[in-house]
Amino acid sequence: MKITPKNIINNLLPMIVINSFGILMLIYMFEDYDNLYNISYLFLFFYSILPTLILTWNYYRKNHIIDLHLHKDEIEISYNTLNKKIIKIEKIESIKFIGSKNYFEKYNIRFSTFDNNYYVEIHLIDGSQVKLTSLLNQNLRKELYKNFPNLIYSYKYTSFPYLN
Repeated sequence: MKITPKNIINNLLPMIVINSFGILMLIYMFEDYDNLYNISYLFLFFYSILPTLILTWNYYRKNHIIDLHLHKDEIEISYNTLNKKIIKIEKIESIKFIGSKNYFEKYNIRFSTFDNNYYVEIHLIDGSQVKLTSLLNQNLRKELYKNFPNLIYSYKYTSFPYLN
């Protein structure tokens, strides 16, 4: 799994479609009211467009050099051709998913265009941790559950899953 242009487009596509439709509606509804149109557009921009762009850039910046491979008994993380980290399943203490409750609980109503963004903290026995983002693969959570069903998983719900 690696961040590809397709992953980035799939992450930004809901924001583009929803906001394009929203902007067209604003233009139609408020064509005679420029101030109301501008205020509505600014709300749309700060509530939907900007947070999605910030999270996508943040996730890209953190994981753009990672090439992730999940094997039956280990996780292989390649940072480049020379730097590779292999995490054996016995060295994993727990895996924590940080993201929106709407995404993890599969609510039908989405409140934002960045609900499908989340990141994963893999806590190791030695106290270190590895952070992976959903930009690597939107189904990263399912892949981890499928490959490592006996590990301890936990969730932390947050409205804006920014990765520090």
